[in-house]
Amino acid sequence: MTKSRARNSWCNFVVDFSLCLSTIFYVHFLSSHGSNIECTPTKHKFTAIHNSPSFCLYSPDHSLDLKSHWLTNLRLASMGFELHNSLSTILPFFILVFMLINILWRSKTKNSNSKLPPGPRKLPLIGNIHHLGTQIHRSLAGLALQYGPLMYMQLGELCCIVVSSPEMAKEVMNTHDIIFANRPHVLAADIITYGSKGMTFSPYGTYWRQMRKICTIELLAPKRVNSFRPIREQELSNFVKEISLSEGSPINLTEKICSLSYGLMSRIAFGKKSEDQEAYVEHMKGVSETVAGFSVADLYPSIRLLQVITRIRTRVEKIHQGMDRVLENIVRDHREKTLDTMAVGEEDREDLVDVLLRLQKNGDLEHPLSDDVIKATLLDIFSAGSDSSSIIMDWVMSELVKNPRVMEQVQTEVRRVFDGKGYVDETSIHELKYLRSVIKETLRMHPPAPLLLPRECGETCEINGYEIPAKSKVIVNAWAIGRDPNHWIEPEKFYPERFLDSSIDYKGGEFELIPFGAGRRICPGINLGIVNIEFSLANLLFHFDWKLPKGSMPQELDMTESFGLVVKRKHDLVLIPITYHSST
Repeated sequence: MTKSRARNSWCNFVVDFSLCLSTIFYVHFLSSHGSNIECTPTKHKFTAIHNSPSFCLYSPDHSLDLKSHWLTNLRLASMGFELHNSLSTILPFFILVFMLINILWRSKTKNSNSKLPPGPRKLPLIGNIHHLGTQIHRSLAGLALQYGPLMYMQLGELCCIVVSSPEMAKEVMNTHDIIFANRPHVLAADIITYGSKGMTFSPYGTYWRQMRKICTIELLAPKRVNSFRPIREQELSNFVKEISLSEGSPINLTEKICSLSYGLMSRIAFGKKSEDQEAYVEHMKGVSETVAGFSVADLYPSIRLLQVITRIRTRVEKIHQGMDRVLENIVRDHREKTLDTMAVGEEDREDLVDVLLRLQKNGDLEHPLSDDVIKATLLDIFSAGSDSSSIIMDWVMSELVKNPRVMEQVQTEVRRVFDGKGYVDETSIHELKYLRSVIKETLRMHPPAPLLLPRECGETCEINGYEIPAKSKVIVNAWAIGRDPNHWIEPEKFYPERFLDSSIDYKGGEFELIPFGAGRRICPGINLGIVNIEFSLANLLFHFDWKLPKGSMPQELDMTESFGLVVKRKHDLVLIPITYHSST
């Protein structure tokens, strides 16, 4: 038995070393000839495409010709990894050294992983990176059909557990919630949020609990959300007037919705809109992809050199510096106001910066609010409130245009409720049951963050008979859960009626629908986000009929996604508004 095990180990070593050498020669060839390769998945194999900005590293048949070489399926370039001729002498040496370390490490830990959840076969050096593809949430959902709802993957150096069913999500976010309450380290998030000082990415502990309490009680409580009603009404009134000016002509509705969402959150968070906020929005657009956690530097955290080679640190620090200048000006301007003379009843008119500065001045917190903490908190709320809301509204309008029957029914409801007034009144939004079902159905099919935010296992635990190692990165695939055929009838069909007589909600109580997460790490801004979304959509659907540009058919509407921390439309939604004249 011992000789057989030794012989197998030696054979594995020879195979791995051969693959290692092929990696060296192949990467050296690419960097020397400036050739990049990208893979297009087909039913049975992957085909290489030359002259693309990325290259791939895997082919299922492991043949050695260029078109199906095992090196042709790793999309490193899409995660920030670029090869240049000047690196042709560095990369081969680097890969060789790392591969040898990987082989030795794996040989020591091979027999200790017998209780891990099932998962796809790993390759040396890259693990399962080659399985990710460009639409990671879809790739992981496909793999879960083969390996199960609790799946193990090795992504570079990281041990990852992928959750793809409501039952397994409940285990992670409810039964063992405290064990999985931490966040893994993400380089870009750490830099942008002032050393993970924001609530979203801060480690679980007393500091996180304090910031969570501030958010839920002071910043995003129902009373505070209601106090922003005049802002919503004014911004939506201006929004409707702006669209009316383009009646009968195609408009980029994606851009309009994005501008509305950023404007709302600018006034809610900062008190006003200005050129500084516009610059802030431009910087925000570069954040989504960098904090998704799938950059090469995040997959190989022990190799600091990758931060230099991929230039991710440089890019993220540049984004952070631009955002910090804007936030610093905002905090300074607010501090110059005479907060100490504010009357007792004026707290209802505070924006979020005012609230945080008041708490900072009181000085009675266990963890004092430094200016960096304030800026990180503002960044968290602004980015979540603006990005998620605009993306959800964009997908709602896309699905409605693609499904004329649903569009007609939801507009009939909205106009029945508000026709007598001639305008949308926030106090009657609760009567729009079908609109709320449309929003739920959109969240099921298009959760804004399909993989939620990753969690980290704080200690070794057991789920469903499998061992989850400490420090594992846990990915909950909310997109796959929302399309699970075991829980949803015709999951690929947009059918809001499924929610009309259902108690399922999106606030973390039912794990079939978790677009905002669940447990301790659930998004604290659900109330603010949903109020903004419902009121905005009600205005869009009450005041306008919507048509596709001439020659376009609803069933042909392109619904292609663009993956990042949030998943938005790849191509903007262009529609023609036709003003509706109410009976009043």
